[in-house]
Amino acid sequence: MLQVPVKAGSITHLTDARFFAAYDVPYIGFNFDPLSPNYISPTQAMAIKGWLTGPQFVAEFDNQDEENIRNIIAFFQPDIVQFTASMIRENPQLLQITELPLIIDLNDACIPADSNNILFYIVDKLNRSHAIPAEKCMINYRDEIPPPNPQTPIHLTGTPEQLTGIKVYDAIGDWMEGVSG
Repeated sequence: MLQVPVKAGSITHLTDARFFAAYDVPYIGFNFDPLSPNYISPTQAMAIKGWLTGPQFVAEFDNQDEENIRNIIAFFQPDIVQFTASMIRENPQLLQITELPLIIDLNDACIPADSNNILFYIVDKLNRSHAIPAEKCMINYRDEIPPPNPQTPIHLTGTPEQLTGIKVYDAIGDWMEGVSG
């Protein structure tokens, strides 16, 4: 069991998904932003989801219109929905698009959020979003290993495989072992 909540986001292949699920990572996210290098189609994400049991699945959104978001939520049936702060600033009604719990990726920006269903805010590793209660902050470590004894929830980002089904997890595997009880 992990000693701190961990979210593995931008998962694009089964190898990462199974690695994180094996460590009982409670949240596994799929990036449905068509402009992102970490984009995964809802059909591919659904196929990976079918291989896993245990984690809650997060639909990560940016650069989509409301209709597309609704269609993906209806098809993928996530447990949690994630939006970027810029999406919420441009389209505040997105906070009411679903009754599912929300994760807001602040992208170094604070937003006012009066919604009761916000589960976590993802902030950068410098924790620059001081207005957010610490218990709701999930610190983002992109391509870096978090500290050995993190005090706040951790957001990790999936990375490409070397070859299909082949990836070395030495450093992150050691870290996962260290935060597992």
